[in-house]
Amino acid sequence: MPLTVASNVIALNAQRNLRAASSAQSESLQRLASGLRVQKAGDDAAGMQISNRLTTQINGLGVAQRNANDGISMLQTAEGALDETTNILFRLKDLSIQAANGSNSTRDREAIQLEVDQLIVELDRINNTTRFGERNLFEESDVSMVGASSEEAALIDSLNTWLYESEQRISEFFGVTGDNVDLTFKFAQAGDPDSDGPGNTLAFVRYQSGGANGTGTDLEMVLDMVDVEPVVPPSGSTVTGTDWLYTDRVIAHEMVHAVFARNFDVSTGLPGDPTATPSWFNEGMAEFIHGGDERLDGDINVAGGIANLLDGNDVFSGWSGTSADYSESYAAVRYMHQELKNAGITEGVKAYTVYMADNPGASLDDAISNVASSPWANQAAFIADFDTNDVTYVSSMDLTNADTGAVGGFDADGGTVLTAESVLPNTRGSSNPTVFNEVGLDIDTGAGGGQIVSFQVGANAYETIEATFASFNAKALALETMDVVEGAQLAITAVDRALTYVDSNRAQMGAVQNRLSSTITNLDNVVEQVAGSRSRIRDTDFASETTELTKQNILTQSASAILAQAQQLPQAALVLLG
Repeated sequence: MPLTVASNVIALNAQRNLRAASSAQSESLQRLASGLRVQKAGDDAAGMQISNRLTTQINGLGVAQRNANDGISMLQTAEGALDETTNILFRLKDLSIQAANGSNSTRDREAIQLEVDQLIVELDRINNTTRFGERNLFEESDVSMVGASSEEAALIDSLNTWLYESEQRISEFFGVTGDNVDLTFKFAQAGDPDSDGPGNTLAFVRYQSGGANGTGTDLEMVLDMVDVEPVVPPSGSTVTGTDWLYTDRVIAHEMVHAVFARNFDVSTGLPGDPTATPSWFNEGMAEFIHGGDERLDGDINVAGGIANLLDGNDVFSGWSGTSADYSESYAAVRYMHQELKNAGITEGVKAYTVYMADNPGASLDDAISNVASSPWANQAAFIADFDTNDVTYVSSMDLTNADTGAVGGFDADGGTVLTAESVLPNTRGSSNPTVFNEVGLDIDTGAGGGQIVSFQVGANAYETIEATFASFNAKALALETMDVVEGAQLAITAVDRALTYVDSNRAQMGAVQNRLSSTITNLDNVVEQVAGSRSRIRDTDFASETTELTKQNILTQSASAILAQAQQLPQAALVLLG
């Protein structure tokens, strides 16, 4: 290697190594001082990106844990209010049971009502003042959350009585019963496809004509709650727009259809079908079970006279479902009943229905032809007879007295006067000849309502858990008009429904609390694992880094010593110059 003065290559090499060792020593010192292996993008570009993403996740999960704990606190606040609401409902149930006892006078019940009223006020106060921070937990509801109206609880309490009374009358005066199949019930609310709006069909029975001899299967009675007025059991209430048609009479009408469907072929209802029971007979008998004098009188007035109604309408050619059809069918069945009794058949139309029930597959034609002493050869002969005498017969009917014209009553059979309210006896007997298994009596209380609160329990968008805070004021619980003075039995039912609703919502809140607790546990685990992954990327390994620092310290010292010696090498040239 040549001896030079201008370029000290050995010194330059020593300088380069010294700078490298010093730089490595500086980085080690920084890592040891900060505890971070990656302090800037140049340290590890990919590692910094990954560690920042993991840091964001860890920070977000920490906030999510706090959110979940806040959610639990919020739910526990709400449940505490509902716990006191439940205690109030327990007390209301006790008071209702106490008031229902016959030993209490009206004044006693009025004293009980005073406490009931105060408890109702407290229900509203709890609902309106329960807050979490600045937020009201429960909204005030203007509608009942336990059904379309508070009267539905009363309807449920009464329905079994109406069914029993209807079945008993059908069995006694028509001689037919069901056969213990299921008869399900549906309560159609506003907006339901089976609700045709106010002032229309209150109830109907539907079925499949899939049974033996064309009888019905899959029986279901549908009651349109839009048309149900406030119920006063056991008599029921009048239907909208009338002062005589009670809901229990409508139930009786539909029960005739249910019983007939299980016994007779009602598949077509046309007179031209000799195997079927005609619609005019089915509907006339359904009217006859509770009486149709009021409807008939009203339709006569609308038509402008008896002749206009009967001659201007022909129910025997086909069923159109008008009120005139019902009235003419009712008049025809009444006429048939009277003429059978005049012929010595004291049970009247019951003779025909019993014959059809005793002879499966038999039609009305068969009954008319085969019942002894029957005054007609067949259905056609009866229709011809009625068409000849219908105006005279209806003119002889007393349509304005208190009796409804129901079978077994004063007008039809010389019995007790059966008024619009009393045509069904309104008392449940000691035995129950239920002809169907009555199922499905619960109203769907899915209205629920209330505000939905979303708890953010994750580090990413839409990672939420929702809880519903419904309304629990007196209106929502259908208790705002709770009256233990006149309706203690109904009050018991109403409180039971309110308790069911509150318990259901408390269970939902408890389930969400448990879910949030599980979420917190899971978040703890995720944070731990993600932090471990980030640590391996970002944090300094002190054992490794101190070893590296020691190495760089030695290299720095040795490089410095070598550089000092290298800087002395050009002085050798002075010897040559001397």
